[in-house]
Amino acid sequence: MVQKKGFNLLKTQVEPQTMWTKLYRWTTTTARAIMVFVELIIVVAFGFRVVVDLQFKNLNKDIASKEEIMSVLQESEMRLRSTQDRIGLYEQLWKDTPYYSNVYLEITKIVPVNVQELSVQILNNEVTIKGFADAQAIEDIESGFKNSSLFTKTELLNIESQGTDTDSFTIKTNLNNLPMRSEVLF
Repeated sequence: MVQKKGFNLLKTQVEPQTMWTKLYRWTTTTARAIMVFVELIIVVAFGFRVVVDLQFKNLNKDIASKEEIMSVLQESEMRLRSTQDRIGLYEQLWKDTPYYSNVYLEITKIVPVNVQELSVQILNNEVTIKGFADAQAIEDIESGFKNSSLFTKTELLNIESQGTDTDSFTIKTNLNNLPMRSEVLF
């Protein structure tokens, strides 16, 4: 038997979609894409978290090692700072003290070599010279200090006879405009 085929020009009747059908269709299409996108975001966030945690751990290790180094170097730094402070103080003291080389040269020129037990004391720009010499040498020493431009207010404080040809003497004089080391050397 032969069947006749025909055209059906009428629209096929589709049952109206129920809520479950709509939900199923949405779940298999749009929700799947949303789930894949959310899973990608979660994977990227997890990877980012791993990287950040590793960096944090490495930074903590670096900080701990640097703190150990700093604690070891702290004592050395304190010693170096103390040394720097002392050097600065010594330098300041050196610059602010008078320059006595010229004074000693002048004293050695004035005082003859035959003076015995010579003692030279310089304190606060005041020079005290003690020793044993004959009367003529003592007179020459006194006049030498009085004629020198480095010394002022020269006076013979004491002269004592020792019963021999030498006498004990004490001469006191003041220094005249003694330059500071910083003016001479720097």
